[in-house]
Amino acid sequence: MTWVDDERARRENQWTHLLAGGGPKAVAPALVRELGIYGGAQGVWVDKDATASPHSPTGVAVGLLHTGRSYADELSDEGVLYHYPATRRPEARDANETAAMRAAAELRLPVFVITHSPEARGKRDIYRGFIEGVDDRAALVLVLFDAEPPTELVEPPADDEPFEMFDRSPRKQRLVKDRPRQQTFKFLVLKMYGPSCAMCRISAVPVLDGIHIVDKEESGSDDPRNGLVLCATHHRALDARLVAIDPELALRYPEGGLTATELGITVADLSHLPSKPHPGALQWRWERWVERNPAYV
Repeated sequence: MTWVDDERARRENQWTHLLAGGGPKAVAPALVRELGIYGGAQGVWVDKDATASPHSPTGVAVGLLHTGRSYADELSDEGVLYHYPATRRPEARDANETAAMRAAAELRLPVFVITHSPEARGKRDIYRGFIEGVDDRAALVLVLFDAEPPTELVEPPADDEPFEMFDRSPRKQRLVKDRPRQQTFKFLVLKMYGPSCAMCRISAVPVLDGIHIVDKEESGSDDPRNGLVLCATHHRALDARLVAIDPELALRYPEGGLTATELGITVADLSHLPSKPHPGALQWRWERWVERNPAYV
């Protein structure tokens, strides 16, 4: 067996003992520490003594603390978008912990996400999953609570890959799947377009949304080419039809409506994006906007 096999077995043993101790929900912090799932005092628990290796001399991430104070909406029962550490500690500490998360992703080792239990004061809820995506530009990792490690890390599709504008699965099945996909969709949209609002360039990730161009209510797919990154304000403005995107990526406004300045929009078009949405998705949404604004026919 290799060191990675041994470490994977060690982590599976930790999970087995956590379940035997009454977990994974409402677990006493003492048990979490006793099992070595989390050591406290930092967001990313590495346990360097147990996980340092030639592949990762500073160690491999074991536990990720998610308090929900800064990024409450990015955790579900299916996964979490976890932000790189950005603290006031010496710079090398944050860099080493980020490298430890990358190492866990590369080695396909399970990690534990530790949260404060909403149902038992002072207790912890523990999730087991794998880091399935890494985005240095957005300073994020995608952790999905899957039972099996991924065969490869998730990446946005290439432009020449087939594009499905609509999710063709039955509506009932879509409703079940929509919520679990939210972390993966947002992760891929951020990685494809960059971590800033396409309309105002604000780059505060906690206020950015991964939006669907063809709406989920209209069976829009979760292909990131059917998406954009918008801040919460401009997401609402787009949904309210106060602004539209034409097929040439220009921003348009209804006659007699609010202006770009009044909406806080700072660009005339979306040509600045490093990647572009799929033309078919843009055309679909534009046609529905024109139905209500015939002056643009």
